[in-house]
Amino acid sequence: MQNNEKKPIYKKWWFWLIIIIIIGIIAGSQGGGNINTNDTQQVSSTTNEEKEEEVKTLNLGETWTVDGQWNLTINSVKTTTERNQFSDKIPQQVVYVTYTYENLGYEDNTGIMEGLYFSLEPNGDTTVIDGNGEIAYSYPNNITTYPQQTPVGAKCVDAQTCIGLNNTSSSITMNISKYDGNGKQQKVKYNLNID
Repeated sequence: MQNNEKKPIYKKWWFWLIIIIIIGIIAGSQGGGNINTNDTQQVSSTTNEEKEEEVKTLNLGETWTVDGQWNLTINSVKTTTERNQFSDKIPQQVVYVTYTYENLGYEDNTGIMEGLYFSLEPNGDTTVIDGNGEIAYSYPNNITTYPQQTPVGAKCVDAQTCIGLNNTSSSITMNISKYDGNGKQQKVKYNLNID
């Protein structure tokens, strides 16, 4: 006697064969588990580029040069006894940082500035760390020479910034970051002894 019941489709061998073939096609079109050697090489080259872009470290009197953009030299860091009686900040030490910069070809790609402008006040672009590892801050005091927008081929000589330190220090660290005229971020670290 024959069984007239039909087997459900999922119990037939050819159904599973078709499913396996479809899965193989889908996996093949998505690259499966294959490693793309181009992706691996790209990750390696990115890592090498990051190593090449290590931040340069300079000392007092040394010049930071970004080719075709600028030269920056920190000339002196001197302690002052002057205090601003109207400031709500009470630093343990106040220093004047004097610096010179030269425009070697920098042009502001945003069109906001009419030349190179370096402000070394502690802010988003410049971080100052005292000898105790604490972040320093801009201090309002008597500055004689302010930084100026400097056209290509010109220098701004002996610009000043005034910095307050919460800890008396014999040196400070200044981390400077600035975008060049091509929109590339340039960085330098200065280790500066205080007079």
